[in-house]
Parts: sequence; C-alpha cells; structure tokens
Amino acid sequence: MVKSSETERKERMDTSSLMKQILSSDNLNRAYLQVVRNKGAEGVDGMKYTELKEHLVKDGEIIKEQLRTRKYKPQPVRRVEIPKPDGGVRNLGVPTVTDRFIQQAIAQVLTPIYEEQFHDHSYGFRPNRCAQQAILTALDHGTSEAVLQADVGHFWGTSLPVGGESTHDKEHDGELIETLQAYLDCDKSANKAAEKLYVNYRTLSGRLKKIRDISGIDFKNSAEMLAVRNGIVLFKMAETL
Repeated sequence: MVKSSETERKERMDTSSLMKQILSSDNLNRAYLQVVRNKGAEGVDGMKYTELKEHLVKDGEIIKEQLRTRKYKPQPVRRVEIPKPDGGVRNLGVPTVTDRFIQQAIAQVLTPIYEEQFHDHSYGFRPNRCAQQAILTALDHGTSEAVLQADVGHFWGTSLPVGGESTHDKEHDGELIETLQAYLDCDKSANKAAEKLYVNYRTLSGRLKKIRDISGIDFKNSAEMLAVRNGIVLFKMAETL
C-alpha cells in the first residue's frame, strides 16, 4: 500500500516516535553518508571522518543504546579561531565526527517537521534556501531604493533576554525548557526559580536532574550555561517566525 502524503506528514509530526525515527537503520545510514560527504576536520578525540565507519561497526550498537536510554554524552567541541576581515576572530567549535553523525541523524528527522512551520520568507540556514533568493524576493516586493542591513552584534556569544511567555512543548519538553529558562533568569538559584514557577523545591530539583540527565549540561560551567541560554533564545525566536 502506498502511503498518502498526508499520512506521511502525520507520521513525521508524531513526536512520540522521534527517537525511533532517529535510530532507524535507513536514517543512520543516510547520516553516515552525509558526514562522509561533508568531510571536515577532526574533533577533540582526533578521529577522522574516514575512521567513522570502523568506529560505528565496533561501537554503533552501544551508541544507539546510549541514545535510546538518554545516557549519551557529547564530547567537548574543539575550539578554532577564524580570522575576520575586520581584524577580529570568530570562535568556532568543531564537534567530534561521532557527534556530527548523531547531529546529522537528528537533523534529518527534525528538519521536515519544522520546515512546514517556518515562514515562507525565512531564508537562513534552511535546505534549498540562500541569500540570493531573499534578494530576489525583496526586488519583487517593492521599488524602494533604500536597503537596511541589520545584524546582532556578538549574537552567538551574548546572553539575550527572551520575550514572551510561550513555551515549546512539541516534543513534550515545554516544562523542561520553562524550568531551565527560570533557573537561568534567577541566576541559577533553585529556590528563586521554584518560587517563580510556583512549584516546590523538590519538583524543581527533579526537573533539573532530568535536564542534566538528558543533556549532560554542567550547571556549574558558565560557558555551557551561556550556550544553553542562547540556544533557548534561538528556539523562541524560531517560534515567532
């Protein structure tokens, strides 16, 4: 039986089966091939992309089980400084090949879900979208000779306030994101965060433990917490597109 496009869409949107989709053999094979095509530098463990196949043959099932049981912990990224035209540097993080493989597998499942929700005029970091398309769209929508170029200074390394009260619960994680946001807003004070969320300290501690178990976040590491806050900012911004 041939599945209708609507049936396939509903299956993709069934977020309760996300991990099953991510860990499917077909999805993992496609992720492996894409990582090899992308090539790229090695991460902190020194593993080259040409060594990924042998690594997955040896430890692939262990990695899958760690992901399935939420026990997998990504490796630190290797910091690289890229010179900027203005004389400064752009700090980049190079994940390990294994982490790139996992990230690719996740992206392949999540991208079709979120692509249906993005604004038609959103062109950044999307498949089959580019800056040239944005320019052509602008030309088609007006004759003004004025062009505004805007950029958020130091966006990736700056803690920005989050507006709005909406929380994301499409993957049943809205409660955890709300908890983490409150924890950050209260300068990592669990007592204050509990008061803000109108929950008792024990409930909040349980949520924070779950966040730590899922993500491997070190709440004492300021750099990691800053990255988490910026990730939440991007998450919320995507919701408004």
